[in-house]
Amino acid sequence: MTIADHSAVRALWSKTDGVVLTDTDEKGPMQVFLERNPGLSLVAYYGDELAGAGLCSQDGRRGYMHHLAVRKEFRRHGIGSALVQECLLRLRQ
Repeated sequence: MTIADHSAVRALWSKTDGVVLTDTDEKGPMQVFLERNPGLSLVAYYGDELAGAGLCSQDGRRGYMHHLAVRKEFRRHGIGSALVQECLLRLRQ
């Protein structure tokens, strides 16, 4: 995920039941978050359509999955599981 994905990712999260957005999900704080946790947050695209996104970070001891969402029409295809597994792999590294 890069800051260029922000508007599409935020739109997905805002439409997803159970995902609660705060001021930290705005573009400025998100850019700082992504710079602090490079390569940990992921997006999945189908062509040029955003299919899913996972926001992940670490504090040096623990890893966190903050938001994970897959668009309804792309669910039940393993995208969410793949995002989680890749985030976990990157946290281990």
